[in-house]
Amino acid sequence: MQNIFQFFSLKNLRDIAQTLWTRFPIAVMLILVNSGFIWYQVNSDTGDNALIIQTILALIVTTFLAIGVSLFTESQKPTRYIRWLPIFPLLYGISFFFSISSLDTNSGVFDENLVYFSLHLVGFIALIFFAPYMINRTRDEKESIQYTNYFTRVTWELLMAGIVGGALMAL
Repeated sequence: MQNIFQFFSLKNLRDIAQTLWTRFPIAVMLILVNSGFIWYQVNSDTGDNALIIQTILALIVTTFLAIGVSLFTESQKPTRYIRWLPIFPLLYGISFFFSISSLDTNSGVFDENLVYFSLHLVGFIALIFFAPYMINRTRDEKESIQYTNYFTRVTWELLMAGIVGGALMAL
């Protein structure tokens, strides 16, 4: 019988980290940088620093976009344009950082920024589900059927989660 904790062996964790680094290098770097900012924010005595929180939110959104773009580029044939596509999440993250105007909780803009962040986060997490299947649907009927089954299953799961979440919120 296999040991339950074999998953946490040093060799297995090293292999997982190497695989993550080769598939998602930008996302891994963003996660490491964001972890440092979160650690600083939690352990600092300065209180709520709006600039650090703004950076953390921008890095979270950029991380999910970087994962989605990496999955999309894996499903495409390598071309000159596809090779430069992983830089797009970094540019988008910078523009997202500057588009969040003020995270001061005393201003009325805080709620708008929170909704803005939430919408971007939900959209980019949804992109992760559909990025591998964003190719020409008319090319192969087998891929089209596989995509339709995947899309139906994910949509059904999201609908059920919404129903259960709505029911819990109503209680």
